[in-house]
Amino acid sequence: MKPGASSIRWSTAAAELCRFRSLSGNIAMSRFVFEQHTGRLWLYGTVTLGPYAAANFVDSASDGPWPAGIYTFAGHRDHPDDSADSAFGRHGIFLFTVPNRTGMGVHSGRASVPDGLGRTGPFHATMGCIRTTDDAMGQLITLHQTDPVQRIDVLTWRGITYGAST
Repeated sequence: MKPGASSIRWSTAAAELCRFRSLSGNIAMSRFVFEQHTGRLWLYGTVTLGPYAAANFVDSASDGPWPAGIYTFAGHRDHPDDSADSAFGRHGIFLFTVPNRTGMGVHSGRASVPDGLGRTGPFHATMGCIRTTDDAMGQLITLHQTDPVQRIDVLTWRGITYGAST
């Protein structure tokens, strides 16, 4: 079996389980689900948003990629004067409590500014955060106003995490 085929089936099954739990009322508030192995970000709640392109490529000076697990929402910080090419993008950052890490969140930014490996947008390296697009963040913020984010589930496939940039 091709590795990609098994991860796609697993990813689809996980997404369906999340949808079922959301629709059955077992999840009181919305949550992000980041599939590190597929580069997709979802928001499950009263509605399902996604998938959005997202990545967790990290700078060599960071503390490494976001570890797999479930993390509690800590707040949202606006960056109203920022542009799509700024460090956090136009819609700020959703922050989460990650043990032994600070400032871990989901944000956009660097839309057309390349990192050391030439990657832009959601693929631009971060200091550990998950980066997505400005369009995705705008939609996530809108839903967050009526269905507050409570957590993020960071999923990996067979412990795969993505390496640091140089």
